[in-house]
Amino acid sequence: MLTTHADEGLLVVLIYAFRDARGTWYGDPDAAIRDRQPGRGLLTLPRAAAGQAPGLFDGQRVEVLYAVCDLEASQTSYRLDKGDCFVASRRVHELLSPADQRVVTASAAAPDAATVSVEISSSRRRYSLHADILAEGRVELTVVVSTPDGVI
Repeated sequence: MLTTHADEGLLVVLIYAFRDARGTWYGDPDAAIRDRQPGRGLLTLPRAAAGQAPGLFDGQRVEVLYAVCDLEASQTSYRLDKGDCFVASRRVHELLSPADQRVVTASAAAPDAATVSVEISSSRRRYSLHADILAEGRVELTVVVSTPDGVI
């Protein structure tokens, strides 16, 4: 859903926060919104398909807040349980998206592996994380953020 204001250009209604079944808020629940009251809805997240890494909230039903706000929009929209569809803020999408939930741990690597790597891409950025397992249980992390063209 898009709205326009003469002096502000094009603004988008975003899902900017959500609450899990335990009552914990995620995203930006204190974001400055331009509506008097945020919209509220329920979103049931699907389970990860076979062979895919599950997200933190797969299969859960979460309460979402949506409104016009100045947060960065993702390129992904979510259809609420009652059928309304809204774009998520970048932060909310990163939390809900299974592709962005690949957590690097030593147990995720093969027992004899020395390096674990994860890459996440969007149309505007590429994130590359390398975890090198060192002696005495230490881990060295290297994070590189670049444009899709490789500019760091």
